Amino acid sequence: MKILIATGGNIQDDFALAYIKKEKFDCLIAADSGMEFFYRAGIQPHHIVGDFDSAKRSFPFSGEKAGSSF
Repeated sequence: MKILIATGGNIQDDFALAYIKKEKFDCLIAADSGMEFFYRAGIQPHHIVGDFDSAKRSFPFSGEKAGSSF
């Protein structure tokens, strides 16, 4: 199983999207402000973890109804 964990910091969207498509991950995890990347890319991660105190916005994903676990 291949797992990707997106954390905070500078994520270059074009590079990250190409990498995700190339590697075909089985599980995507958003950790804290790593959720910003998934939001910008329109990707629903499988799992969302953290307290999101560094997130710049609240996210409209509906969590478990959309397939994510917290």
